[in-house]
Amino acid sequence: MHSHGSVICVRSSVRLGARYELGKTCKVGSDVSTRTQIESDVQAALDLGDLHLAATRALASLGPDVIRFLRARLRDHSQAEEAYLQFCENFWVGLPAFRWESNLRTWMFVLARNAATRAARKRPREVALETGYENKVQELHAQFRTETARYMRTEVKDRMRELRQNLDEDDQTLLILRIDRKLEWSELAVVMGEVVADTSEIERNRAAARLRSRFQSAKKRLRALAEAEGLIRPKSESDDGVM
Repeated sequence: MHSHGSVICVRSSVRLGARYELGKTCKVGSDVSTRTQIESDVQAALDLGDLHLAATRALASLGPDVIRFLRARLRDHSQAEEAYLQFCENFWVGLPAFRWESNLRTWMFVLARNAATRAARKRPREVALETGYENKVQELHAQFRTETARYMRTEVKDRMRELRQNLDEDDQTLLILRIDRKLEWSELAVVMGEVVADTSEIERNRAAARLRSRFQSAKKRLRALAEAEGLIRPKSESDDGVM
């Protein structure tokens, strides 16, 4: 059962109007307290039967991170946009049935990764949409264009991202989600398919350790490529680096 305070928060968001409009995003990143508040708002909106508000709150706050992941992962504007629309459709349809066995951001990146795979294989979007979603398509396109413009303006690591293409698909995904999107190891274990939401803590810890080892190996290979091209100078590695 959700707290009365959460319901008040959602009702306040309705009064604020444009606060949660798509395209008017706020910085979320890895701030746990902010993500917890977003989840409380989304849960409370769903409790009130307001799917539109719940989905808009989530996409306005967490959608930009998904867009940047898809842009980095696919490296193709049209494929990334197609993947984002596929992600949004799956998110919109799946949100009412989401069981909160993982946190909201983790589930959204699971959907995003699946959408990226489908787009990379050039499969057409397939999902049965509920009435009302179609009205959001133009807003989703606008959000994608806005976030893409921001991404392009700050894309100062182009060559490093190009070098990632020399790694296999899962290593690329791991680097992007850990370095760029700053997912926790427990989140990565779910997104990368190492565990499921109800896996025991012991197995989660083992999966996280495997991913840390794989991450370090992938980062070491990427660093070697960058050093060979003179992009960076040899230096000691930190946990997540700057790549």
